[in-house]
Amino acid sequence: MGNELAVVGAQDSCRLDWLSLSYSADSRSIQKAQIDYWVKLITFITGTARMAPGGGRRFFEESWTSDAGISIKWTEPEGEGVNKGLLSVDLKGTAFTYLPSSFRGAVYLDAADIPGFKQCTRMDMQRTVVNPHALAQDVYRKVLNREVWVKGFGGYGQEAKIDRFGNPIDGCTITWGTRKGTTRCITYDKQAELKGVGEPAVRHEICHRKQPARDRFLSLLDEIRLEGETGDPQAEAAFVKSNLFQTMTYLDTSRLMHLPEGEWPKNWARDSQPAAFWEQVVTGEAKEYATKWRFDVALERAMANKNKQYGRLEGKYYLKRIWVDGESLKDVTQDQLDQCFIRLRDEDIDEIVQHVPDDEKEACIKWAKTARAKASKNIERAPFDEAAEPPVL
Repeated sequence: MGNELAVVGAQDSCRLDWLSLSYSADSRSIQKAQIDYWVKLITFITGTARMAPGGGRRFFEESWTSDAGISIKWTEPEGEGVNKGLLSVDLKGTAFTYLPSSFRGAVYLDAADIPGFKQCTRMDMQRTVVNPHALAQDVYRKVLNREVWVKGFGGYGQEAKIDRFGNPIDGCTITWGTRKGTTRCITYDKQAELKGVGEPAVRHEICHRKQPARDRFLSLLDEIRLEGETGDPQAEAAFVKSNLFQTMTYLDTSRLMHLPEGEWPKNWARDSQPAAFWEQVVTGEAKEYATKWRFDVALERAMANKNKQYGRLEGKYYLKRIWVDGESLKDVTQDQLDQCFIRLRDEDIDEIVQHVPDDEKEACIKWAKTARAKASKNIERAPFDEAAEPPVL
């Protein structure tokens, strides 16, 4: 495929547009086999295995990128740092553009079958429409006038410069959600991104990270396996359209556009239909995909509230034990961890284990239960056995 890298203008498409995958290895031979697969794919796309130094060397010992749109970063199992034995692979838009749909499905399945596969940490999916019923500028105008809205988002962003009439300059980009959020939706002028080359085109894109990315990738694999081998694979496109319908449907809110702030009915989304232009974006029957781990946000919120309410007191308590009582930070921290771990219930551990990679589930259960048992012993003997060596959890 090395002589096929010259596509001009946007192409009508419905596929993934970014995939970040992570792998672990406890030996150099396993990691080499992981890297070899992706180097072979790079060679298949570009005709050469030539790569250039990439970014991210702050976190990995090695980082390389290629013209195929594939980047790989790794630290050897015998290396240094928190990521030793880890490999991170990024497949970007270029890679998906030049791989035929039948081959992409095989790559997704291969990626998950490579020994040491941990998880997908980012998944972007897109639908590009050439000569659309509504360009990005048209959608922006409708959003601005509150004629359409995407449920689940309290606001939107517009990243292009605006002229004195309120029109985007040099392209238009509408964003829903934040860059650091687990789900972000984007509508933008694809022709403008290509510097005016080709026909007018709009792209609607969903960016999933963390748990939504992990869950969606596994769901995509299930759809591809269910479809089986076929000369005209449709699983990926149907999967992307279903996700767009579920997460990013522009709803017609023109009946509400004149209502003042605060007077939209509570169930406005339930009573709204997709905007007319959306029928060109998503067609056919749509499935619904769930994110299994919803409590991560609740955990982070609970910890933030705990720190807000008791952080000052806890900080003062640490200072007192270290500087007045003469204890070490390690001992004080261990005492606090003991108080947390002793309260862990089996159902708490089970809830976490559900979202740990299969090859690490047993280790996670053992670690958590050992930590809880050690915490119990530490609390039972304190403060009478002060000379005992505190366990390292």
